[in-house]
Amino acid sequence: MLFLPLVSRDSYKIMIRILHTADWHLGQTFFGYDRTEEHGVFLNWLAEEIRQKEIDALIIAGDVFDVSNPSAASQSMYYQFIYRVTAENPYLQIVIVAGNHDSAARLEAPLPLLQAMRTEVRGVVRKLEGGEIDYDHLTVELKNRKGEVELLCMAVPFLHPTPATTLPICNTRILFELSLVSVDIHTPYSYSFSMSLLSHHFNSVYCSVSFMAFCFRRG
Repeated sequence: MLFLPLVSRDSYKIMIRILHTADWHLGQTFFGYDRTEEHGVFLNWLAEEIRQKEIDALIIAGDVFDVSNPSAASQSMYYQFIYRVTAENPYLQIVIVAGNHDSAARLEAPLPLLQAMRTEVRGVVRKLEGGEIDYDHLTVELKNRKGEVELLCMAVPFLHPTPATTLPICNTRILFELSLVSVDIHTPYSYSFSMSLLSHHFNSVYCSVSFMAFCFRRG
């Protein structure tokens, strides 16, 4: 877990507080041992950290659940946590991407309901009619406490190896940079290319990666 107070390079004034997490693996058993109680303790601790540190954005970078078909109890724990922390912290925003253990479609299915709790989920990389990646769908606006858009978050879920995604490692940086360029071009805001990269998975052989990239607002 990473606590990341993002700062302006010009003023060094904290703009937004981001808490990065990943690999919750809710519903996991350890050699037959049910870890539900452990996960409950973790989520209670995390909720308290969010409150005490006045977090503005919680990142969950993949593997929310341990299996693609999680139990009803695991899903209940997940949704109760989201409801709790967004109710207790009126400025909190949550961004979630699917990991390799998650069902991308299942995770993103309740998006309209989650958006009512200031929660964005990206499980599937959508494409436009021409076959191009829908970067607008992957781009999440993060706002400061004045309601102003402070950062753009490129939320990319885990890309399972397919003929389209098994790119040589040398092209991974190019893919990442092109994504950032696309964000800058396709949005009405003016952002710099100073960014932070929060990753869930990075495969050293293939471009199987889910990541969060943040573009800072200029000025």
